[in-house]
Amino acid sequence: GLPLSITPRQEVQLEQVYSRGLGPYFVAGTDHQAVVRGRSPRHRGVLMGRVTRVLAGRVWLVPEANAADAPLKPGDGIVFDAADWRSPEEPEEGGRVYHVTPQRSGALELTFGNGAINFARIRPGDLLWRSHDPELDKAVRLYTEAAAPVHRQPVTVHVTAVEGAPLVTVWSLAGHPDVTTTLWSDEPLGQATQRAVDVAYLREQLGRLGGTPYELADLTAEVSGRPFAPSSLLNHLRRQAVAQLQAQQEARTITVNEPLAVLAEVMGKRREGDKEWGSEFRPSPLAPRPSTITNLQSPVSQSPSLHLLVRTPEQLDAALAVWPASITLDYLELYGLRTSVERVQEAGIAVRVASPRVLKPNEQRIVNFLLRLGCPVLVRSAGLLHALREAPDAPELIGDFSLNAANELTARTFLALGLARLTPTHDLNAAQVSDLARRLG
Repeated sequence: GLPLSITPRQEVQLEQVYSRGLGPYFVAGTDHQAVVRGRSPRHRGVLMGRVTRVLAGRVWLVPEANAADAPLKPGDGIVFDAADWRSPEEPEEGGRVYHVTPQRSGALELTFGNGAINFARIRPGDLLWRSHDPELDKAVRLYTEAAAPVHRQPVTVHVTAVEGAPLVTVWSLAGHPDVTTTLWSDEPLGQATQRAVDVAYLREQLGRLGGTPYELADLTAEVSGRPFAPSSLLNHLRRQAVAQLQAQQEARTITVNEPLAVLAEVMGKRREGDKEWGSEFRPSPLAPRPSTITNLQSPVSQSPSLHLLVRTPEQLDAALAVWPASITLDYLELYGLRTSVERVQEAGIAVRVASPRVLKPNEQRIVNFLLRLGCPVLVRSAGLLHALREAPDAPELIGDFSLNAANELTARTFLALGLARLTPTHDLNAAQVSDLARRLG
């Protein structure tokens, strides 16, 4: 991977502000079944160590390796994490550290203000997180509560100074040319008796943008004759320009289209003619042939049936014992998947295989492997749907909820691309799922 551009201390500071895991990976790794630690539904801060002893009015802590980069200190806010034996939804113990006393063993003894902690609710093995660092707060306050803007936007200025005519200044944001304002003097410029207007003088006066969110990037000028412009006039025009640029940026409108209204309009246009509708959403000629598995094609029954998804061979053993209507195999590794498919088929139970959600470069072999399994595939991405439907002997393709089909337009589009069935997005409630099914017929 690329070398880190920050120091270990800066990394701890970033994690203190907000983090769900820092590293050259997503959260806690690439294993989608163990990607998130489920200890808490909220931001914790920095893990500082684990409690080893609980004494009267104090605790002992074995510090984490990063403690040397940003050690615990008096005034830090902490919280005890007891998720190993108590629900994280229950009130937690925490407060400000009063004293930190290093021990010969390397442990730290922490004391707190009188009555701040109920030590009866803390056990050895609990984690301790620093949830607030006053020193870090003080450091970032220079940015969050700065007297002057931390980031300045470059401004270009063009000046037209003609003796006997009003002074004209055009101000524009370099990054947003549409944000521009033109200002001119109320009176025409007189003739200079000493210093006439020139580029250096204009840059000096109009470039005084300290304390504003702007900085002068470039200034051009057209000067005719020997015009004179007092500094008071240029200061006045500069202040007006800053105010007008800010007003334009604050007043910029964002157009938000009501999604349901847009969907209704699109669907209305689709329905203008049955011929147009039918041709657009006619199933693809590449759509797979109907499945030969009886369980998947049986008429709709009024009685409920059990369909199971398993992730390990051990779970498959238990699933086969209860004889469900179908089994979906969602294995993290491809190894052993073919054997599991054959076991389900031999049991006479309908089987399908869940595809990966993401197909990375150089993983085309996964598509070929899925095709050779000889069973329906649960498709979880549009890219994989495209790859599978182009196969000469494509299996039955079933759309997963991750395709995010939330309305009739999206659902019909996916079905037209060759899906035999489609699972709506999890965002829909029962009534919305029923309405979508009715619209699709």
